[in-house]
Amino acid sequence: MIEYTLGHLMRVRGIVLDLRSLDFFGTEGFLALHRVSVCCARAGVSWVIVSGEAVSRVLRIGDPQASLPATRTVEAAIVTIQGRPPVEHRPASALNGSTR
Repeated sequence: MIEYTLGHLMRVRGIVLDLRSLDFFGTEGFLALHRVSVCCARAGVSWVIVSGEAVSRVLRIGDPQASLPATRTVEAAIVTIQGRPPVEHRPASALNGSTR
């Protein structure tokens, strides 16, 4: 998931991660979402998680302040991304923290 998502950051305006069909979601998945969040912020790309029960449970525990963007439906995720103002895209070097 991470490699695919990060590989497409510079070509998209927003990312919707539909995780509703997952039966299990653990700490590795939660850490992956944080990595996606950091990389999207650096690239200036809006993103939203569509969470099912397994993901929602982990988000309630691991992200009680709801800092990760999450909705329950794809439709709500699309509205969320479309409702955000366009963001300035940064160079690919910004994704890995390079300052060149």
